[in-house]
Amino acid sequence: MDDAVDEYNTPEIVQDSLIKHNDGVGELSWLLQKYAIPPSVMQAFLQGLLDDITPVNHTKISTTLRFGYNVAGTVGIMMCYILGCKEAAILYYAIDLGVAMQLVNIARDRAEDLRIQRDYIPDDYDQVALVKLAETYFDSGLLGVHKLPIAMRPAIMTAAYIYRAIGRKIIANPAHAKKQRIVVSMPHKALLTLRALIACLSAPECSSTHNHALHVAFKDMPCADGNI
Repeated sequence: MDDAVDEYNTPEIVQDSLIKHNDGVGELSWLLQKYAIPPSVMQAFLQGLLDDITPVNHTKISTTLRFGYNVAGTVGIMMCYILGCKEAAILYYAIDLGVAMQLVNIARDRAEDLRIQRDYIPDDYDQVALVKLAETYFDSGLLGVHKLPIAMRPAIMTAAYIYRAIGRKIIANPAHAKKQRIVVSMPHKALLTLRALIACLSAPECSSTHNHALHVAFKDMPCADGNI
């Protein structure tokens, strides 16, 4: 469905899925029922995809954060339900990790997005400022990884480490990031994977309280403020 909007310009696929989902039929409804995923989370995800139809122009950072929740925070929520982790505290951290990755995505793809009339970064922000904001969400999101089943931690931790590395490369070389997509080399990915595995084994379980200020922009959305 993401490809339908991004690559093939066929949002009708998403609209049809949203209609079927709301009517309680189709593969999406089967998925929600199997894993007891709140329908409102899937609805937010589908609506986020539809909101991504060009042209896009975000004038406030709260709009960008809300978009990050819709297209990535919801994915974190649904993954948690599939993994059997439904506690509110875990969902908060999963949302943050999804938002962090999406903010890096936006910063990384800046040049390409502008060419197709997608501007996700408000005028009072730039790529570096957006990545620095993403860092606060990474700090929070990574705290929740140790609450997941141990077999699932390495993959999620590795993905987070790689996305965070992309963001830090943007900060280190913003001029390059304005012209083309920043990538992480295979050797660097291998090193980050090793570091992620070590982090999964060595870091203590999170005992801190979630910072709800991170959810102000989307606190009315499913699972973002204790609501389903």
